[in-house]
Amino acid sequence: MRNDVPAERLPREEFLKKQRARLELYFSLTANEHEAREQFEKLALDTYDQLASIERYISPFSIEAESAFNFANAGENHRKCISLGLLRRWQAWKGSYQGLLDRNPRLALYDLMHGIGETHSSSSWPYGLEPAISDWIDSGQREPMPFDDRRAVVTPAFYERLRLARREAAGFLYWRDGREPGVTFLPEADWQREKARQEEERAARIRQAEQLRNSAERFQTRMAEILAEAQKDTVFWEALRIWEMARESQRPNSTFPDRRDRLVGPIAIARSAENPDAKGSDPDAIPLDTLLADAVERIRQSEDGQMGLTIALTVAILRGAMRRELAFDDVLVWPAGPSLGEGRL
Repeated sequence: MRNDVPAERLPREEFLKKQRARLELYFSLTANEHEAREQFEKLALDTYDQLASIERYISPFSIEAESAFNFANAGENHRKCISLGLLRRWQAWKGSYQGLLDRNPRLALYDLMHGIGETHSSSSWPYGLEPAISDWIDSGQREPMPFDDRRAVVTPAFYERLRLARREAAGFLYWRDGREPGVTFLPEADWQREKARQEEERAARIRQAEQLRNSAERFQTRMAEILAEAQKDTVFWEALRIWEMARESQRPNSTFPDRRDRLVGPIAIARSAENPDAKGSDPDAIPLDTLLADAVERIRQSEDGQMGLTIALTVAILRGAMRRELAFDDVLVWPAGPSLGEGRL
């Protein structure tokens, strides 16, 4: 809810639909709380009616007593816009909220997990951390925490309430993705299976990330090896210097009038030369001057292509380094000029 910027007022029917969806998510975690649900829905709708009469923008209200979106916690500028009687009803709801939690362990667990989400990342739920939090609760050790307690809310008392709620709920809550996302309760046996599934998925993501990191490091190392091997061959390196200077001498004075419309850098140009969008194209089938063809034949290893180091990229690495030595710019090709690996015109 906000009243500091102009906004189109949410129609009453649409507000009620959204408010009911929020209550459905919350009360789906428990049973026999129809009266509490109807009480809060009436409270929210009456508040909407009073705020809407003065053209205030209203969004659905949170049921949690400490939430910033619970109207009982609104600032003075908001609270003075409703009647005293309605404000007292909000205060009474906030005062009775603990009783709702005391008789519903799942709701108590939900409320505490919501608090963890808020202290960890100012979000309504600690998404993806449920397995770690479950193990942390079961460990009986408050320190270390598997999340950031930025608001310092996880006191010993908070932790004990969390352990009690977990025991009494005889299961756990987690955020379910999919067609109908939301917080879901699972009995203990089902939760242990779900936790194992999430942990395996997380382990697979870690393994994949490690493989990608290793591949990237190997790619960078191999590029350096290619360049070092080429530069070590002083005969070839001097020949490439002469080749590059001869090619540059044939370059038009105005190659790219608008530099914003072209690829920049040797690797970008090499990728363009590979033409990966052409069906059936071979990224290594590019025209090469004999000087470069012989060098590539000597330097390249069988696994280079597997890691993405194509012939075009190999040529771009060598030519890019030479052009830097010659204080040339990064233009390796130009319109109607020779391809990446061909000689002068």
